Amino acid sequence: GYFAFESSISCVRIGCNTAELAQAFDAREPATPLIGFAEQISLQCLPGFGVGQSSTGFVTVTCGCPPTGNVSEICEPLPECDPEDTVFENATALNPGAQYVFEDEIMVRCSDGYRYHGNTQCEQNFTAFCGFDTFFNTPEDSVDCTMVTCLVDELSTPLGTVLELVNEIAYGESVTMQCNTGYRVESHDPAASQTASLKCQQECDIEPAPTCLPVKCNAS
Repeated sequence: GYFAFESSISCVRIGCNTAELAQAFDAREPATPLIGFAEQISLQCLPGFGVGQSSTGFVTVTCGCPPTGNVSEICEPLPECDPEDTVFENATALNPGAQYVFEDEIMVRCSDGYRYHGNTQCEQNFTAFCGFDTFFNTPEDSVDCTMVTCLVDELSTPLGTVLELVNEIAYGESVTMQCNTGYRVESHDPAASQTASLKCQQECDIEPAPTCLPVKCNAS
């Protein structure tokens, strides 16, 4: 006996359509349209998806048979954060209605009279990021604001003194600076007082100390 083969039968190389692979693994469509059997391609996860605890995850897909690909890691939906679920002490999220996923950032503003607790700068605004626990946090692990204070020791003038014996005052509080005897506070009013009230500002600074000028008397 003899075997008969149809002349139209032929072997073709198995390949994978990368767009189909990207769709199957929740990844971005790559620039390369096709890969061959056993070839690998790295696909970046779609926005809102990541690998493990990374929002910029990549998966490595191997073209197999059937050509659907084999992958060791998969793109999974990232945790979402709702600003209303995070307790910002004495602060408010500036864009609370937007959608946020893992590692997205949000701007937070401390209430007037408060500053960001997480650093030494007197900043009213700070940036928080969506954490894997679905809450917003910062690199300093703090989303709290603390009351603004001003150092009285930094307020000085060679011709005057601060009457209050305090080291610092809180936002909105004032101290009284008194010019030395024979001097008055610089002002357009010739009859200006010998004292001036200086208030603690949002920037953690007390209003600049006024200049003390010699008192001048008009000859009669």
